[in-house]
Amino acid sequence: MADENNLTTLAKRLRPLLGNFVQGLVKSVIGEGPGIDLTVAGDITTIGLGGDSFLLYDDGGNPVAEFATLTLALAAASAGQVVVTPAGTFTENVTVPAGVGVKSTGNNTIILGIIMLGGNNSFLKSITLALTVNSAGDIAGIIGPPSGEAIINDCTIVVTNNGVGNAYVVQVGNGDLIITKSIGKCFANGGGDALGVYGIPDSAGKCQTQDFMIDAFAVGGGVGHGTATDGLADFDIRGGKIEATTSPIRS
Repeated sequence: MADENNLTTLAKRLRPLLGNFVQGLVKSVIGEGPGIDLTVAGDITTIGLGGDSFLLYDDGGNPVAEFATLTLALAAASAGQVVVTPAGTFTENVTVPAGVGVKSTGNNTIILGIIMLGGNNSFLKSITLALTVNSAGDIAGIIGPPSGEAIINDCTIVVTNNGVGNAYVVQVGNGDLIITKSIGKCFANGGGDALGVYGIPDSAGKCQTQDFMIDAFAVGGGVGHGTATDGLADFDIRGGKIEATTSPIRS
């Protein structure tokens, strides 16, 4: 009888040669490609090209389930697991639980909504967030964790508020936030302030950025700020760029 470990090794070696997938060597199909679909039938897990599902991976890097939405995938995720997103545009407001990551494989996932980082070791990688609202209240694209430390890496975050409220790229609370190699833009078009990184009242967290490009545009009476806090949040800005613009009329 063939040794299962040897078959697994053989599958991994054949994967680059066969491209899309290697099938039936152990209990699963080992997939390749920018998008993959996961099908479970008994103890057989099949992975094929598709790209229209949110895939949940366990802490060993193995796909364990697929979901139609990011919300459903995150509801099933536990610490150490990662949700890999497909290419496309999705309208969802989500919370990434502590210890869980969300990433795309090609910077081709756009989330139209708010993302909250729910706790220690949650992270976002290679995700684009594009949020547009018409709100009298303040709005943030990404809300930092209430405790612990979360990471944003290689993301693009664009927040537009056409109402009278403020617009924030990132909101910092009592948890710490690390932002690296990312782009943040916010537009306050109705008279509110535009802030790249904002520490809320009573905040005590720390935001450290490395190569974070911030553009904040305020139109119609508001003020543009790269960073600001109404609490005790601490900012450590390294590299990158901060540009804040205040204008009665946006060109």
